[in-house]
Amino acid sequence: MVAFGLGVLGGVLWWAITDTATYTVTKGGTSLGDDEMRLQFGAIVNFVLIGAGICALLGFAVSSFSEVSWPAIPAVALMCGQAAVLTWLVGRLLGPDDPKRHGPVGTKIHDALTVDAMAPFFVWAVFGVAGVLIGLALIEHEPSGDRR
Repeated sequence: MVAFGLGVLGGVLWWAITDTATYTVTKGGTSLGDDEMRLQFGAIVNFVLIGAGICALLGFAVSSFSEVSWPAIPAVALMCGQAAVLTWLVGRLLGPDDPKRHGPVGTKIHDALTVDAMAPFFVWAVFGVAGVLIGLALIEHEPSGDRR
């Protein structure tokens, strides 16, 4: 349930703060200027930054409020992976449709809000695990038994 909520929140946030690139139809197909390429790359950067923030906080919260130590690491990584996929899906649904890149010369066509590589999805899990590890390192947990 947590991954679902974070995924929807991340998707809406990603859609709200990201400007998508705009293609221009030319005689030979479509053209994407330098500024538009920056916007296209910026969509992926925003996806990664949102995931880093959400998942680092999630990992830190799990380590702070649970007595579980190492089992929290794969659990948080899995939740962050699920949230990343859901964020991508919500962003795709809210953002512009996938462009057909056809039309009269000079027509402006918005690019879809998408991530075209796997690495940004893994970044979410990495930051979630980092949040757990930082939380476990900073928070003093009581020893589980006497050691005499």
